[in-house]
Amino acid sequence: MTGKNLTNLLLVYLRILFKVVMKVLVNSVRLIGNMGFDPDVKVFENGKKMVKFSLATTEKIKDEGGEFQDNTTWHRIVAWGKLGNRIEKTATKGTRVLVEGKLNNRYYIAADGQRKFYSEVVISDFLILKGKKSLEIQDLNEHNVSF
Repeated sequence: MTGKNLTNLLLVYLRILFKVVMKVLVNSVRLIGNMGFDPDVKVFENGKKMVKFSLATTEKIKDEGGEFQDNTTWHRIVAWGKLGNRIEKTATKGTRVLVEGKLNNRYYIAADGQRKFYSEVVISDFLILKGKKSLEIQDLNEHNVSF
């Protein structure tokens, strides 16, 4: 194999790898934070279950005086089906979790007739973390969590 052929093969490989990585990263959200309230469960007429909760993520930022302050952002989280069932059974307000999913933008019509827009993270994965600053995983057998 010549150097030119090897270079071409490497470029093809890199293009394929780039496409695979982009598929995974496009509209990908990963958050670690604390649940703001117990999961809110809604069962629809067709039997499909939706679970919602808020998630607070907090980061330290330096203010103008050089002091570190907490900067908390609240996120709307939505889970469906079996994942929602698992969250309903294992998580409560204050639980430290890692969520992974995609960002979804929605709107509704308010009482005054105006469109109100909001964003939510529709999650595909959920993991309970142990401790406020630790990423140690709780006893997963206790929560019947599988990977």
